[in-house]
Amino acid sequence: MMRNLALSTIIVAAAIAFELHAQSSVEPADAPTTAVADTQDVTIAFDAAILSETERRTLQAALTFSGDFRGDVNGTWDLASQSALMSYASRTRAGAVPGPEDLRNLLADLEAERRANSWETVHFDGADHSHLMPFALVEPVDEASEIDFESVDGAFGFSVRFGPMDRMTSIHARLASRHIGEEPAYRRSSAEQVVTAIDTATGRHVFARSDKGDDGWVTSIISAEPIHRARLSLMAASFARGEPPDIRLNPHGRLAALIAPDTSPDDAAVSAEVAKGPTTANAAPGATPSGIGTGFFVNATDILTAAHVVADCGHVSLENGAALQVSEMNEALDLALLSSDQPSANWLVLGGLPDARLGEQVFALGYPYAGILSSRLTVTGGNVSALDGILPDESRLMISAPIQPGNSGGPVMNKRGEVLGVVVSRLDELTVLGATGTLPQNMNFAVPPDAMMGFLEDANVLFPARRAAPFLIEDGLPKGVEAAIVPIECH
Repeated sequence: MMRNLALSTIIVAAAIAFELHAQSSVEPADAPTTAVADTQDVTIAFDAAILSETERRTLQAALTFSGDFRGDVNGTWDLASQSALMSYASRTRAGAVPGPEDLRNLLADLEAERRANSWETVHFDGADHSHLMPFALVEPVDEASEIDFESVDGAFGFSVRFGPMDRMTSIHARLASRHIGEEPAYRRSSAEQVVTAIDTATGRHVFARSDKGDDGWVTSIISAEPIHRARLSLMAASFARGEPPDIRLNPHGRLAALIAPDTSPDDAAVSAEVAKGPTTANAAPGATPSGIGTGFFVNATDILTAAHVVADCGHVSLENGAALQVSEMNEALDLALLSSDQPSANWLVLGGLPDARLGEQVFALGYPYAGILSSRLTVTGGNVSALDGILPDESRLMISAPIQPGNSGGPVMNKRGEVLGVVVSRLDELTVLGATGTLPQNMNFAVPPDAMMGFLEDANVLFPARRAAPFLIEDGLPKGVEAAIVPIECH
């Protein structure tokens, strides 16, 4: 996911707008491959030429995060990159030459970090350069006059400063004066770029890079305590001109094929026997599903739905037959996370959700009786009836918005289009009628925001930010929001 920081004439006024935009970053070189010559052994002669540029950058980023690579994450696989891979294998497996296991471990560590701290690519329009940034680790500093981010513990920070050459020169001179150590401060300088790296008396490492832009110099400063040194290294090494694609493993690329474990037929049979949940086989478009629910994209590849929508299915798919894989499930909350190999250009933004308020107007969105009535998305309105469920149950929110079979797994939104939960159930009318002699009306239940977000965070789900135009549901759903909510088919 690319984030753009638009810098134009407002740089001069030192009131910089921090604009975030989502883009697709699919690279043709990462197209699926059917054969890789050396999937069984990666030796000292490992030829990275078989990888796409994005895959080489991803591998370099993983080696940077592990502390073995000290170059730029630019996709150029040179002797330093190869030596770093050999160093990692030797260090972690007592002198071994690099093998698929090393690549798997390297990339698994990078992916865990990427998801846990929401690493995304930031692009500065004014200077036309980009770098990675851990958005979940840092928060904007209140009342900052320019761009300042800092972690809650203050141990990791990122700032951007703008101005003419004399201000840029002053920043680097001031940093160099704070450096301690037997070796001088690191310094690299050209007509278009200046880099300084220092260690301070407190043990903090500081990296500063200035790039000449259209309206002056843009200086990015990263500082970190030792606990965050690997993150600082990754961020600093990722600086690049232009808008490179995000660093992440393409599940259909050559690198994924290279590190895929070798599964024998016997192992595959055993795995199939003990596997739980849906398979990844595609359903034929138009095939009649045994059940239909609703889900919604929370990023480009992850879909949130209700667990009972996908429980006991042979396989799960989108309406077009694209296979979905169940990656996480919590039956107590009745939530499931699905993974799609077909990236979506639209998702619902979940960052900074408000708490539900008693009595506020809400809307349930989904596909009730899909295939029987309309196959289009429906919206029904109501209110928050109670802030807990029956007994009470804090993992439930009671709403009066009408829901029907097929609504399960769909989002509950307030009038501003903010997600307040996931539809999971309704009160059984016949059971209540038998017990009380009366029929309940519109007593339906959703998982509230805190439980929903806790489930997603435990699953290390990435929450990309996207700035969209504000809207009111009563004025109609934007097309992007409608496209992010999809029917889930159980086969």
